[in-house]
Amino acid sequence: MRATLVRKNLFDLLVTLSPVSVSDFFDATNKKGFDTVSVYRTLDLFRKLDIMHEHGVGRQRILQAKTELDAHHHFITCETCGFSQEFEDDAIEFQLSTVAAENGFPKIKSHYLEIIGQCQNCYNSR
Repeated sequence: MRATLVRKNLFDLLVTLSPVSVSDFFDATNKKGFDTVSVYRTLDLFRKLDIMHEHGVGRQRILQAKTELDAHHHFITCETCGFSQEFEDDAIEFQLSTVAAENGFPKIKSHYLEIIGQCQNCYNSR
């Protein structure tokens, strides 16, 4: 695939905004003058090239650029408003390594964990 200027600029924007909801990403690209069809096509390409994570519940999809090839990603996402943030936890890393080893996988190359619930704002406003 060619690294066109549009693709590079969209990836740079994705890196800057990550993690970002799909709707917020499209709002940002619209404000910067990107053609909507080009954005859809480029996001499809990013998925095919596996340089972008996409996660979330139902219509609350979150995009995040992959900037590390062998990364370990943990997200917590609000099922109500779609807010998402990445987090790190050494205890979870240790437990995942232990479970993998116990199941015949002594080395984890990468993993993806998403916790889904309600953020404090949505929980308080119910």
